[in-house]
Amino acid sequence: MQGETKDVSKAVYIAFKALRAEVQEQIESLDKKAGLTAAEKKVRSKLQKALDISEKFINKEIKDIEKELK
Repeated sequence: MQGETKDVSKAVYIAFKALRAEVQEQIESLDKKAGLTAAEKKVRSKLQKALDISEKFINKEIKDIEKELK
């Protein structure tokens, strides 16, 4: 069970890292654009917030699982 949990943890980490890179790239492209519209600013803000919340949640869940297995 511990081995499988580590495998899942690693897979989630790799997948989230790729997702983070892609979303961060989109955010940076918005940041480079001069004069963002209100809608673009809202999209940028929501992307960043969703990314941050998701990362915190996933990390917490993985740590909780690791604690239970010890």
